[in-house]
Amino acid sequence: LPLMRELLAPDGTIWLHCDHRKTHHLRMLLEELFGPENYLNTIAWRSQVARGAKVNAFYFPFSTHWIEIFAKDRSTPPIWHAPKKQIRLTAGEAAHHYMQDDQGFFRTSDPGSYSFARLLELHDAGRLYAPYGGEVVIDHANRRIYASNGGNIAVKYYLTAEADGTYSTEQAIDNLWDDIPGLATTPAEEVGYPTQKTEALLERIIRVATNPGDLVLDCFMGSGTTLAVAQKLQRRWIGCDINRGSIQTVTRRLQRVIMAQREE
Repeated sequence: LPLMRELLAPDGTIWLHCDHRKTHHLRMLLEELFGPENYLNTIAWRSQVARGAKVNAFYFPFSTHWIEIFAKDRSTPPIWHAPKKQIRLTAGEAAHHYMQDDQGFFRTSDPGSYSFARLLELHDAGRLYAPYGGEVVIDHANRRIYASNGGNIAVKYYLTAEADGTYSTEQAIDNLWDDIPGLATTPAEEVGYPTQKTEALLERIIRVATNPGDLVLDCFMGSGTTLAVAQKLQRRWIGCDINRGSIQTVTRRLQRVIMAQREE
C-alpha cells in the first residue's frame, strides 16, 4: 500500500477489494497511509445470493464483498465519472410502481432547498405535487408554496415514454451495488481464482475512475480481469503477479482480447 500510494497519479484513486474478514483492518491502514480526508467511499457489492446450504448459515450468510476507495489527493480532485443506471419498465410495471397524471408516470421527491423562484418554475411546468388529493397553493405575498390539504409539496420526476411502448428512467448509482452479479450467476467467466471479480464490476470501476488512455495498475492481477477490461476500454495497463501460472493465464487471455479487437 505505501508503494501504491507513491505510484498513484495525483488525480488517481485506489480501489481495494476484500471480504468481511479483513476489510475493517485494511480501512484503518488506508486511512493511515492516505489520510482520512482522502477517503471517498466504501462499496458494498452483493457478490452472491444466499442459496443451498448457505441459507442455513449461523448469524446470517455472507453475501457481500467490500471495496474501499481512497484518492491520492481529494483536493486535486480525482478523476470521477459518476455512473447512471438505465431502467426500463413496461406500462404495467410503471403503473404498479409509479403515480400517473396527464403528463405520464412519475415519482416524487422532497424539494429540499429549492428557492421560491425555482418552485414557481416547476409549478408552471406542472411538476409540483400536492398530497391527499389537494392542490398546490402559491402565496406570493409571503413567498410560500404549500399543499391545500396538508402534507408537504413534492417535485414530480417523470418516466420517459419510449417508442416501443416501454418507459425508462435514469437512476443514480450509490454505494450499494446489487445490480452486478457475482461469479455464481456468471459461471462462464469463472477461471478458478478465489478472489476473481466479474468483468461488469471492473468495467464500472474503470469507467468511473479513469479516462481513455489512462494507466490502470493491478498489482495482484490473478486471472487478469482488470487488464482485459482495461484493454477493451482503451486504457493502458500494468499487471503484476508472483504466480507464474497467473502470468500464463493472463497472457493467453489478453492475446484473445487483442486478437478479437483486431478482427473488429
